[in-house]
Amino acid sequence: MSLELVTMTIRSWIFIFISEKGGVRKSATLGAFVAYLFESVPPFPIFEVDDQPRLKRWFGRNVETVRLPDHEAVRHDDLADQAVLAPLLDNILDKTAENIAIDVAGSVDARFIEALLMMDFGGAARDSGYRIAVFVPYTSESDAIVLASRTIERVSVALPDALIIPVHAEDGGSLRHLPGKTAQHLTSVTKGRTSIRHPRLLPRALAAAEATGLSPYHLASMPTSEAHQILGAAGLPRALARGVHSELVIWQDHIRREFDRLPFDPSKDAAA
Repeated sequence: MSLELVTMTIRSWIFIFISEKGGVRKSATLGAFVAYLFESVPPFPIFEVDDQPRLKRWFGRNVETVRLPDHEAVRHDDLADQAVLAPLLDNILDKTAENIAIDVAGSVDARFIEALLMMDFGGAARDSGYRIAVFVPYTSESDAIVLASRTIERVSVALPDALIIPVHAEDGGSLRHLPGKTAQHLTSVTKGRTSIRHPRLLPRALAAAEATGLSPYHLASMPTSEAHQILGAAGLPRALARGVHSELVIWQDHIRREFDRLPFDPSKDAAA
């Protein structure tokens, strides 16, 4: 997909990244996807539902935190979650941004989806001309696949018109020889949907990027000499800095190709 086509098509979208299972590179997928879009479209707001410190380091003032109330507050007020999420809905109804990204912590995913249903989030988005894409990551672990299937079932009820994008966060495990039940869940996750991969990054490269305070995507996008200097300042010897940056560049190329495959249809923009 050319930059011109990306600019033309990535308009009036709400991107939700959600998973009941932790450790499936949900925020990392959002970070890579948003950085990919920011190469060609104006920056847009990112709402994090519960605190994800890495996003603020990566995207600064574009990130706004929404903290859901504790369970005790919800027990006494069944509209407490909706009240906290109301400003987010106002942003959508007023269409204050061309695109919006939302990162939902795994600890509150079920509450968030229930609140979307109660607030008619999908209807509000549709009335404002937005479409919704929901990214649901999973790994090769059986529980990650089962929980991804459950998340997709919930999202399908709350947001029936949403484009659901399963994301296989590669972790070195295989999806070819899964137990029967898990294989059935995997089929329910991927069947009839455009799925993408989040290519695996080795722990050394992830740790090196984390030490710089930059996202892997940002670090990979830098000129080689600048990236080497930043990695060196973070404590990597020159030989390792060169190897890590090379690995990040290869990873970035692979994940860009995955994002290029996403079915954002330009004809739908004209109809919106």
